[in-house]
Amino acid sequence: SRARGPTPRLRSRAAPRQRLGRALLAVQMAISLPMLTGAGLLLRTLHNLTRVELGFGPESLVTFRVEVPIQPDGTVAIPVYDRILAAVREVPGVRAASMIENPLISGVQSSRMVIADGIKLAIATNASGPDVFEALGARLVEGRDFEPRDATGPESVVLNETAARRLFKGPALGRELTIAASGDRPQ
Repeated sequence: SRARGPTPRLRSRAAPRQRLGRALLAVQMAISLPMLTGAGLLLRTLHNLTRVELGFGPESLVTFRVEVPIQPDGTVAIPVYDRILAAVREVPGVRAASMIENPLISGVQSSRMVIADGIKLAIATNASGPDVFEALGARLVEGRDFEPRDATGPESVVLNETAARRLFKGPALGRELTIAASGDRPQ
């Protein structure tokens, strides 16, 4: 008895279709595997980002932006900011309030050149008001928070540990540094 199956003519038409189907399946697998791997890595990264220590307490932080017109002489009306801060501090439940030039982790930053002990260093800066670290829930390793008296006295700075190590050989607390004029470009 003769085995039943496709005739030779039908077999020759089906073979190219099967090869094409297998090739398309292989291409789909080749594309899908890297995409699945990438998706898994993205999910792991997003999960890890939720565990990053930011250095401040975002869970009870409220931020907002205030646009104050610049005065004809080019200055900003500081009393306006002072009145806004005073009003915010009176809101029930507010433990601390301050102001900051650039929002944290926004990607926006200013930079200035500083010089200490003959070492020049371009550092990211962020002008801020009194009690900024208390308002952020950030812990200072050494030194103190900004105070209202800092606005009228010599310029006060708080350095992060990396900048302090790079600028000073030894303790940075109480040391002096020179802040280059704003027109000087960091190198």
